[in-house]
Amino acid sequence: MMQIIDEEAATLDELEKKIRIKHGPRAELINYWTTTKGGLLGFFGRQVVRGQCVVRNGVQENRYRSAAESTAMNQQQLENEKQKILGSVKQQQQQDKDFRQILDTVQNIEKKLEETRHGAGSPEEHSSLNFIRSLLEKNDFSSDYIRDMISKIENELSVKELDDYERVRSQVLEWISDSISLDNEVERNQGGPKVIVLVGPTGVGKTTTIAKLAANLTLNGAGSGEQINTVMFTLDTYRIGASIQIETYGQIME
Repeated sequence: MMQIIDEEAATLDELEKKIRIKHGPRAELINYWTTTKGGLLGFFGRQVVRGQCVVRNGVQENRYRSAAESTAMNQQQLENEKQKILGSVKQQQQQDKDFRQILDTVQNIEKKLEETRHGAGSPEEHSSLNFIRSLLEKNDFSSDYIRDMISKIENELSVKELDDYERVRSQVLEWISDSISLDNEVERNQGGPKVIVLVGPTGVGKTTTIAKLAANLTLNGAGSGEQINTVMFTLDTYRIGASIQIETYGQIME
């Protein structure tokens, strides 16, 4: 319910204070004006400020109460939403944890299958095979060559022979020798020279081997007795002194 009440005071400030004191904080000044009060025939009067204020009985309290109730409801809704989000996050974390466990399990299975497939690090592998594998790896044999060699040992040597490491080592050296092809006949192609190319890692003896081949061809024609005109080339621009070494060999053999 709303009431409009007239009040007056000497000044506007006093009028506002009067309204608050008399009608409480729910009263609101909506209009005011200055007028003359008292006197005689319009003279000797004093100026006062009159105003109208609105007083709401119960309505404002209900409004505040509704606002408070609305705030409480909003807070409850926010709390409910927060709990839902937290629940969803916990569920997602559990799903991620389960997924990581499954992924770790799959990776372990793949690792074991890989070890079984290649026999690397397998506890069932014979010690001689481990030694041979390590020896071939240190000498820069390819992984495919090593795998084929280990397979050849397993297929062709008995368990008793595997127990004798020196026997296994000698057999592997023999197989490696058999796998190297040698061309003992050096023939010049019609209309062009015979080209021999040596490639390999540093330190295996390519340069000295080239010098030995050149000497053999130059002196006795690779066993035929016919002297062959021989030229040596080097493409090694990395190793210090490589070209000088070849040049020195050539000067010695003329």
